[in-house]
Formats: sequence, structure tokens, C-alpha cells
Amino acid sequence: MKKIFRNLIGISLLVCVNCFTACSKNVDFTNKVDERDNTEEVAENETITNFETAETAVANMKCGWNLGNSLDCYGTWIGQYATSITGWETAWGNPVIREELIHAVKEAGFNAIRVPVTWRDHIDSEGVVDTVWMNHVVQIVNLVLNENLYCIINVHHDNGGDDDAWLVADKAKFNGGMAKRYENLWKQIAETFKDYDNKLLFSGLNETLDASHNWAGSTQEAYGVVNNLNQLFVNTVRATGGNNAFRNLIVQTYGASSAASQVNGFTKPKDNIDNHLIAEVHIYDPSDFCTGKDTIWDSKDEAALTTIFNRLNTNIIQKYGMPLIVGEFGSQDHTENSTSSAMLQEQRANYARFFISLARKYGITCFWWDDGGSMKLFWRSIKFQPCQPKIVSAIVEN
Repeated sequence: MKKIFRNLIGISLLVCVNCFTACSKNVDFTNKVDERDNTEEVAENETITNFETAETAVANMKCGWNLGNSLDCYGTWIGQYATSITGWETAWGNPVIREELIHAVKEAGFNAIRVPVTWRDHIDSEGVVDTVWMNHVVQIVNLVLNENLYCIINVHHDNGGDDDAWLVADKAKFNGGMAKRYENLWKQIAETFKDYDNKLLFSGLNETLDASHNWAGSTQEAYGVVNNLNQLFVNTVRATGGNNAFRNLIVQTYGASSAASQVNGFTKPKDNIDNHLIAEVHIYDPSDFCTGKDTIWDSKDEAALTTIFNRLNTNIIQKYGMPLIVGEFGSQDHTENSTSSAMLQEQRANYARFFISLARKYGITCFWWDDGGSMKLFWRSIKFQPCQPKIVSAIVEN
């Protein structure tokens, strides 16, 4: 998510609590077919049969919600003041992630949660992940899966957007060690979760930009680097075996953009198994309404959004025969008084209703970006219930 949506509060809001650890079991699955006996072959065939295809998973997810500005927080200053691992997830002003929140999201009608994870402050120069941080990610993933929800984890603010980001669409950096670090990172994530079932999905990137942080577009070379990262992600996860051999994996366009040049620059990665790749874009358009000061949702906005979805359908879904998710969408609450706020909530609900209805025509599942701030849908402490019930209803009832 772009910086404009971060709910940066300050050092004083760091919450210090004891961290809990959880471990996934790891089983050694060999990839050498000639060393398997008949029992192993039958077991694998049964797993492939039972593991959902990408299209089925996207259809079953129906509607999703982002646990934004929590595990994706970053900043060297956090490490100077955080006294526990959860100090990182509370650094941008949101409270500690609670089981009650995840349950509330489920009860409201969502059945998929995207958990953005930033790794940059928890890995070394080779991409080796701090064990305490990995265990904390496991803990949160388990909270989601224990509610029988789908869960998506990714590599979030490691991607371009500021000068400290290490994962950028730059050929020199790719060849200069970035690719190896990225491969090492995903190998560890994949190994940690390789025995988890099909309710867990991996997304390799998040809004990857070039070295100049260009959002509006870039060069074909930069688009090619994103495609190479997508391919490296797929290859790395598949090589770890276990359920990762057929886990549904999510790949993005440059910047996760739905714009024409970025969509046209996308290439579907090669995979050694069919029907287990999903494309992802983010849509905060029309920007005047979603992030600007336009408070009326009208036919002009509907037409603009229709053009975007037609493009995605033609140039990704139909072209590559792969399903697609909108990993982030939403509109800001930018009003300053109660009267205009009530009016805007109705308009934002109209926006969400049209957005979801349009997406459903193409079999696209969408995830609202909840940052705990101007785009929040839920109270994350005490109440644990929707704070924007009209918008929630517009999303889940379509």
C-alpha cells in the first residue's frame, strides 16, 4: 500500500507485550520421483486431487479483508524502542492483533484475510529471517486459519517505494544479489508453511517499483524484472515440496498496477503444475473519489472502473487463462464533520457495491485495504465489530 494510507502515530504508541511463538511441523518431502515407492505416489496423487485449483480458490474466497499496517510496519526507529516482537506490529498505531478481531471479520461475512508482512527489518543481508519474527508470523497465520478462513501472506514493504526498500524492479540490483536474497527469503517462508493446506496462499510481491519509485509507469526492462521475480518466486516455492508443490501462488504486475502499460508488461510465469497461479493487481481508482476530495460516486466513476475491469479481463484473465484477485481496493474517509461524513459513508458504500458487483462478473475476488485509519472497516480493540457497517454490507452481500 502507498505511504498515503499509513496510520503513522509515533513512538509513544508502541505496545509492549510478550510475544507468543508457534511452530509449523516440517516433513521431508523428496522431489526425486525414482526414489518414491507406490504409497508415496498414491499419497501425492490424492493431495493433488484434493488441493483446490487457483480458479476454485478465488471463487471460494468470495470477499476479502486486509490486516493492514500491522505485520507490514517497518522503520529502523521501531527496533530502537520496541521491547517485544509485537512492538513492531503496533508501531504505526494499531493494537496487537487479537483472535477476537479475526473472528469479528469472519462473523461480518468475510472469508479471506490478506496478511501483509514486511521482512526488511527482520532479515540479514543474505535474506535469513529472524526466528522470533517468523514464529510471530506463524502465530498470526494460525489465528486466521483457525477461523477456517483463507489466508494470504506476502512480501510487502520490502518492495520499492522508498530508498530503503531492497526489492526493486532494477536489472542491476537483480543481478547484483537481490535475486539470491529474495530466493533465500521465500525458501524459508515456504519451508515453514509447506505442510499447511490449501487455505494458505502465498503472494510473492507487493507494488514492486523501479529504483526511482515510479508509480505511473516504467521501462520494459523494469517490467521484465518484475516478471523475473515472479518466476523466481514460483520456482523457489515449488522446489520446497510438500503442499508447496501445488499450493496456489499469486503473482503481480509492476506496481500491482491495473494501468494499461503495466498490465501489458505482465507475463504469466511458467509452472510445473497447471491451474495453480493467480494474478493480482491493486485498484484505488477513480483516484479523485478513492483518495481525493470527490465525495460523490457517479456514472463517470462507474465508467472509469468498468474500463479497468474490461482491460484486466482481456489482457490477463482471457489472455493467460488465469484467475485474478484485487489484493487491495478501497476509499478514504476524508471528511471533517459528522454531516458530510454520513453522506460520504453512503457514497463509499455505493462505490464498494458497484466495485464488487463489477468484479463478480469476471470471477474476480477483492480485498478491502483496512489500514486501521482512514480506510478502516473494523474496530481492532474493545468493540471488535464493524465501524463502517454500510460499507461492509455492500461488500459481503453482493
